Amino acid sequence: MSFLVTPEKLQKQREQQRRAQERAAAKQKAKLACPEYRIKQLEKQRERQERQRAKASEKARMRPPVAKPLVAKKPLRSKGMAGKSRNKTEMSLHDRMAALGGICCINKGLIEPHTGSPVSIHHIHGRTSPEAHLYVLPLCQWHHDTPMGLDNQLNDKYQFVFPLHAKGADGGKVRWEEVNGSQISLLIEVHKLINATPKEIPSELQNLTTG
Repeated sequence: MSFLVTPEKLQKQREQQRRAQERAAAKQKAKLACPEYRIKQLEKQRERQERQRAKASEKARMRPPVAKPLVAKKPLRSKGMAGKSRNKTEMSLHDRMAALGGICCINKGLIEPHTGSPVSIHHIHGRTSPEAHLYVLPLCQWHHDTPMGLDNQLNDKYQFVFPLHAKGADGGKVRWEEVNGSQISLLIEVHKLINATPKEIPSELQNLTTG
């Protein structure tokens, strides 16, 4: 017994496939148009890259050391913090971020924007990654790397203020982002508050900030 596919049935199957493909394409397009979805995808990509770098570093660490010929050591020169120097665009960006004030303090209503409160320029992906000096946030010392301390009279009132860079049991990235939002979303917010120019925005975030 043979089953013959008629032209009408074949056409119907093709039409069903076409509609399914159109629905899938529309769903994907809607996702890509959502800033929150794109931010999450960028963060996932960064996490994958960090895991790959960590894996490569671990492999390199496990390799047996290779004997190198002895050479005369040159005197070391202090270069300050690791990473390349900032260019004029990056220095201008950091100055304007500093004039804006700490973004977390602004969002919590602790200060008004552009009040010039003291800030640290926090590097989101470190100082040696591509466009490192563009991936930065203006943070007050308590949102950045300094715990208020148990003896601080403001500690009980501002329990939601703690450092991104953990100091012992105080702070840490996971809890910090739960309270303040992801660092990338905060950076996009800062770009809008200071009217950042395209040169001041990392290439991955161009469409998210200007779109």
